Parts: sequence; structure tokens; C-alpha cells
Amino acid sequence: MGVGEKPSLELAKKVLPAPLLKALRFLFAQRLEGCMLVGGTALAGFYAGHRRSDDLDLFTEGGTSQTAAVLAARSLEGLGARVDVRQDSGSYFRAHCALEGNGFTVDVSAAPAAFRAGRFVALEGGLALAELDLLLVLKGAALLSRCSEKDLYDLRWLLARRPKMTIADLLAAAAAFDAGADAENMLISLTGTGLDKESCGFGLKGASKEKIFREISHFKSALVRGLRALAKNGPPSPIADLVKRARRLKGDA
Repeated sequence: MGVGEKPSLELAKKVLPAPLLKALRFLFAQRLEGCMLVGGTALAGFYAGHRRSDDLDLFTEGGTSQTAAVLAARSLEGLGARVDVRQDSGSYFRAHCALEGNGFTVDVSAAPAAFRAGRFVALEGGLALAELDLLLVLKGAALLSRCSEKDLYDLRWLLARRPKMTIADLLAAAAAFDAGADAENMLISLTGTGLDKESCGFGLKGASKEKIFREISHFKSALVRGLRALAKNGPPSPIADLVKRARRLKGDA
């Protein structure tokens, strides 16, 4: 599977469950404007091919774009999908769906800040997804709130392609989407969230739960070390160097 800076529909056909990709293409065939695919499915399905993903996360510019995207999500029933709406407000929609034996969630969020923070790429069939740099911004910002195993695994993949990026660079990127992105807030979030090995079963062949858990544990330790150093006005070491040091300290070098 090829990976790179540009999204690949051919990669998505290999990595994503066929019903999930079918639903995604159905949504964007409705000529949605001010709407793009973000999150793990955008990254894993179209750029990285590094893990499984069964969620469709859509960001909109709000207003009529949000309304149109929600209507499109509801219309998945016309494709034969079961659509169980769990939440529907003016700015957020969530549904649990099932199509051809495959279960997935659809989240539609009004997030105009994402459109100011970066750009999206248009693919065949009107499908729009966030550029890789924007996915980095969004995954960095996610560490301010949830710090999930998948978020850390995704961010680790992204930063491995940017070996000179420092913690300060990551914070600056995250701040483009969330103005609250600073060392203190990210450190509080990271140190206050525990990792669960049983939640790491999203790897592809050859990536066991144990391996993924070990990798993201090293990565998290590296981020915490870098944030603490930054808080003390220490020199900004590249995150890649911090990860290597974390592995050495835990005897996995």
C-alpha cells in the first residue's frame, strides 16, 4: 500500500470496509459544499493505510452546510442503511449506522475554524477530505481534550513524517484550530488520561494490541517530557528525538 502526502482513493478501496466507502461516496455525491471528511478514516483510509477505521467524521462550515450534511447523513436510509440518530442539534449530529453488515458512526460537526486552519482536497465524485497538514492540526488539537489511543497512534504516524517538528511547532499547529492549545493544557490532558491496551485492537495485520500499546505509551511519554521541558523554557528538541529517548529509557531501543 502506498502512502504519501496526497490522498489516494485507490488506497481507500483497499483499506476501508466496502460498505463504509460506499456510504461516504454516497454522501458526497450529493454535492455537499463547505463539508470535508476528517479524523481517522480520512487519515487511515486515504493517506496512511496504518489502521482500521469505522467512523465517518465530517466537519462543516456551519449554517446551510451543516444542514445539508445532516440531511445527507439521514438520507443514507435511501442507500439501504439503518440510521439510528443519537444526537441532532444545530451544530452537531451523530448517528449509528449499519450497511451491508458493517456498523459505523457518522458525526457531523459545525467547525468553521477547521476551514480557516487548513485546506481540503477534492477527489473523484465530489469527495472532499482534509489535507494532511490540516489533519495534523486537528489531531494535535485533539490532545487537549480526549487523548484517545487512536488519536495518539494517528499523531505518531503524522509526526514520523515530520522528524524535525518540535513540541512548540505542534502546539502552534494545534492553536490554529483551538486557541487554548498551550503546553499547560496539553500536559494536563495527557497526564490525566490513562491508556488501555484493550482499546488498541485497531491495528492491521502484524500490529497487535500489545505492539500498538507499547508504541503509543512511548509516544505519550515523549510528548509529556517535551511539554515539561518547554514549560521550563528548555530547548525545543524534535519530537522524533524525544520518542527515541523514551524507548531507550524503557529498554525497547
